[in-house]
Amino acid sequence: MDTPRPEVDSQILDEISGLMEHGRPDELTLRRLDRRAEQLMRTDRPDLGWVARAAVAAFAWDVGAVEDISRRARQAFGRNAVQIANLSVSHKHVNLMDQAVEYAREATEIAPGDATIMDHLLQGLALSGRWSEALAISREFIQRVGPTHAGPVATEIEAAFPMRLDWLAQAGVSEEQLQFELREAWAAMREAQVRSAGEQSWFEEDWEGGSGTFCVRIQFPGDIDLEMRLGSLLGPRLAQLPHWDPTRLSVDFAYHREDADATA
Repeated sequence: MDTPRPEVDSQILDEISGLMEHGRPDELTLRRLDRRAEQLMRTDRPDLGWVARAAVAAFAWDVGAVEDISRRARQAFGRNAVQIANLSVSHKHVNLMDQAVEYAREATEIAPGDATIMDHLLQGLALSGRWSEALAISREFIQRVGPTHAGPVATEIEAAFPMRLDWLAQAGVSEEQLQFELREAWAAMREAQVRSAGEQSWFEEDWEGGSGTFCVRIQFPGDIDLEMRLGSLLGPRLAQLPHWDPTRLSVDFAYHREDADATA
């Protein structure tokens, strides 16, 4: 994507990427990454230092620091689309999906043909419940670059989201209502300091003649106790929303054991 980086620089980005995927690093790793970030700030690659600092704040669940560091980093990045997209990833890690979308959108405006950066935007839109927009952008991107050059998120959205939108309509649920409820779900996960491990959606028929229920289940690494805590945090938030109707739209959580994947 960008000019080749020295090996040591690519190593820190690779390590951060791996940690984003596989959970919270221990305190020793956080201190090491923080020291490396400060060192990079004094080199000719301060952009890597900013990315590492935002990631360290995200790993520590210091949401205010993620936002503050990212604002300052954005001023330093200029038109570096890759690093702006990395700020989007840090926001997504702490479940700030709206902000993640805006950083990724800006990165795609700078690098409109980059499939990886486009996937960051599309994933943020999908997790925010902005499905019509995600589908429209996916279709335009695939038409522009060709199916073989599109990323996996764009390909999945083009294939799966028409049915999801049909299910929403069948249940009588607006995208706006979906967005309200997902925003509360991300807030509950942020309060519990839990990152997402993906989501599933499906439609449940009402065999008694009702409209049916559209279901969204957010997966996370954890256990049943954490699942129950997240449910207790989300329930009161949803109950305060106007037009909340769990018979039409159900948003909930399910734990996902990463160690089970490792031994499968």
